[in-house]
Amino acid sequence: MKKAYLIVLLLSNFVFSQDNYNRTWATYFGGSGFDVSDAVTDRFGNLVVSALVSPFNTALSNDVAYYNQFKTATGLSCQAGMDAGNQSFVAKFSPDGTLLFATYLPYGIVEIQQNKQNKWVIRGHTNQTNLGTAGTWLVNPSAVSVNSYSIITQLTEDFTTEWFSYIPNTANTSTVDDFYLDDNHNIYLHTKYTDASFPNLTTPTTFQPNFILQYDVNNDIIPNGYLCKLNNLGQQQWGTFLGLMSVNDVVITDSNLVITGFREENLPAYNSYYCTEANCDVTATEYVFAKFDPNTGQRIFGKYIPSSVFIGGDMVTDGSNFFVLGPIDLNNKITFNAYQASNGGIRDLYLAKYNSNFQLQWATYIGGSGFEYLNDYFNWLEYKEGYLYLSAWTESTNNFITSTNSYSTTKQGSDDNFIMKFSADGALVWGSYYGGLGYESSNSEIVATSNESFYICGSTTSTSAMTTPNCHQETMNIHPVLNSPFVDKWNCYIAKFTPVVLSSDSFTENTIQIYPNPSNGIVTISGGNLSKEKHKLTIYNELGQQVYNKNMALFNEYTINLSHLSKGIYFITMQSEESNLKQTEKLIIK
Repeated sequence: MKKAYLIVLLLSNFVFSQDNYNRTWATYFGGSGFDVSDAVTDRFGNLVVSALVSPFNTALSNDVAYYNQFKTATGLSCQAGMDAGNQSFVAKFSPDGTLLFATYLPYGIVEIQQNKQNKWVIRGHTNQTNLGTAGTWLVNPSAVSVNSYSIITQLTEDFTTEWFSYIPNTANTSTVDDFYLDDNHNIYLHTKYTDASFPNLTTPTTFQPNFILQYDVNNDIIPNGYLCKLNNLGQQQWGTFLGLMSVNDVVITDSNLVITGFREENLPAYNSYYCTEANCDVTATEYVFAKFDPNTGQRIFGKYIPSSVFIGGDMVTDGSNFFVLGPIDLNNKITFNAYQASNGGIRDLYLAKYNSNFQLQWATYIGGSGFEYLNDYFNWLEYKEGYLYLSAWTESTNNFITSTNSYSTTKQGSDDNFIMKFSADGALVWGSYYGGLGYESSNSEIVATSNESFYICGSTTSTSAMTTPNCHQETMNIHPVLNSPFVDKWNCYIAKFTPVVLSSDSFTENTIQIYPNPSNGIVTISGGNLSKEKHKLTIYNELGQQVYNKNMALFNEYTINLSHLSKGIYFITMQSEESNLKQTEKLIIK
């Protein structure tokens, strides 16, 4: 864990600041009816963003010419007669903001991830019934009465479909809530069901093969949580119900599948159902931590969390500890070592850390006088290299998030997105508003990268302050038929933030890329003006000691072997010979 955010490099006379950020580039992308749904980085550090396509006016549903202007030459065209939300646009941007590839896909993307085989795994929904692949979990939709079917699919790195499977659902069941990928390319899905009539939903030797049929006070069926595992061919390995509960999130750590959730109803007959401890307190709680064997679907451990301690929403892990984030509208939750000790307004966020034994380490409110919001289907929280990054939406008028050197210390419009960076021990490192004079939606995505950089992506009606000069798309693109003051006008946006590196010497913008990072010692350097000027390469450790130097000839890409260096944090400096420009990047050797 880092104990300081200022590192003095004694030999080079540099001072590196990790609590100050610049926006290096920002752009709109897409057009009317585009709404960001997910964002990730690929193995090369490129940003991949998906957006649902939902035309505001059904009369425009056949206007493919307008929508096809946003795809690249090798991308798939949009489909005429598109049903709102059941078609997606996917764009890939380089780290410097160049559009590399853009395509349409015939389903709505809710979540996209890249597995260790560099394949894309996508969950979402579609109104089409003929997309299934033979041999997968469900080749055909499970019901004909549903207008939108839950799906899971795997694509090659260039977005060619490898297999496609439907997921059992009816009008009374929710879509898949989330999924998780392990290092062996398996897929873990979680959702909930109020109907157990689907064939092959569970397997006999799992935690709960049978549906628990119980009714609430309104005589409605209480949902059963559900968890299943698919292999990298889309074939089900096991499936289990989880009792009368909903699952918030799933991660894998220490070879265990860890879930968080809450029970739907406090029924005395099931008080001990979720707990494996000898002396568990089941009288005043609804929140659950549980571990499952990822190979069998059997539960290993279960524990209730007191009701005064929030657990829900998004969960990330550093390999042993767990961080959870979610919305809360009560002022009765435990906080200690807190950035904000009490509820600030109508509805706040709540961020907490639990250790490997699910014991609370710290917890804090995050919110102002108004309403803070997280969209249930989006990526709110990221853990990267010892830090937590979160993005959300606020209508609060008082300042509750900004820090020294914030990008924006005041809210610009009626509703803005905001960004916060915390250390692993709960201290605020940096925070900022982000938005223009219009409206930023609640579906903001945060994507943390190496070197403590990050992207924020979302949707906006703001026509200014959202882009940088010479970016991919400097101005909003609104369909001319919709160009009316009576019609909301939305575009997607992306902004990249990088830590400010202060130096006694001049330095270039963040144009040189170092990858992979973290690395095992084999590092590739590319980009910038490396092919135009000779450079001097110098590497320093955290103490400021020079550990490597080399005079570099002109090159487009250079690979260096640093495996002889000890594990830790290093700083790579590239200084041009003619212009004397300098850029420094942090490298982690693991």
